[in-house]
Amino acid sequence: MSHVKTKYAADPYMILWTAEHLPNKKSFFISDLDLIIRDARNDKEHIMLIEIKRYMGKVAVCQQSTFDVLHKLINAGLHALKNQVRCKNGISHKIKYHGFHLLQFERSSFEDGKVYFDGKEVSEQQLINVLSFKRTKAKK
Repeated sequence: MSHVKTKYAADPYMILWTAEHLPNKKSFFISDLDLIIRDARNDKEHIMLIEIKRYMGKVAVCQQSTFDVLHKLINAGLHALKNQVRCKNGISHKIKYHGFHLLQFERSSFEDGKVYFDGKEVSEQQLINVLSFKRTKAKK
């Protein structure tokens, strides 16, 4: 399968605009989150957050701190709500949060290099299973 390959998926306009117009970069952090996957096929919905890095990019310290805060807020909120979230439309959702994860491509895709999920090499099928909320372990 061939897709358009990019070195990053951030919105370049907004990244530049925020850097120019919002407060000091040393204390005002701006980050984009690459994927939010939500499976609403069953009574208990599943959700996970994923940051994607190509060319074995690393998560910057300030970005990791932001993601850690977000992860803890989600966990605390779901705990306080007993995993039951009511949306603006009045529909209630029972949520199982699968956490925050890092997906790294050695280059840009499965076609041109290895792929790592939370630091462990994964095959394309293993990644499909994980992102589909099936429990399959990654190779060590």
